[in-house]
Amino acid sequence: MVDFTQKFKSEYDYARAFLADSSQFNADWQDLIQKLYELMSVDGFDAARADSLSQLRKKIIKGQGLFGKIGEDQGILQAVDSWTSNTITDNNKMRSAAIKFLRHIYMLKKSGSCKVWIFSLPTVFTNWPHSYLWSNGVTPAAFKTLLRSEHEHFSAQQKKYLANSTHQALA
Repeated sequence: MVDFTQKFKSEYDYARAFLADSSQFNADWQDLIQKLYELMSVDGFDAARADSLSQLRKKIIKGQGLFGKIGEDQGILQAVDSWTSNTITDNNKMRSAAIKFLRHIYMLKKSGSCKVWIFSLPTVFTNWPHSYLWSNGVTPAAFKTLLRSEHEHFSAQQKKYLANSTHQALA
């Protein structure tokens, strides 16, 4: 389970800092990275830019050709120019962690000024992405395995229930 003494805000700020310079990413990813950075305003997520999260999830698994599909590890590591390398630099690890963090953020409901966001990390993670990837992704193979993990804590049905119940409670 995630260590909740480490607050979401610090993970948010951390990811935002690593996305600030889109030129550090692969040229094919720079426009999307800029959109993701704009999504993460200093006051929180900007609901008007939430579609960039869907674009991120699609781009991570988009391979070559019309029907190409790749693993999430390959997509994320291609974004940071580390897929073909036998080593992954510390900087690339942390930029990958920022992408992994955003890959699991969802805006579930928007009604007026009320917005319901959820962070549904893969069940294998027991800490925030940057901490867990840093301490458990010590080899390129282990790091790739963690990036590839997708079985999230909340199913699509549970996310729907969480969104509806949170929205009703706030109303």
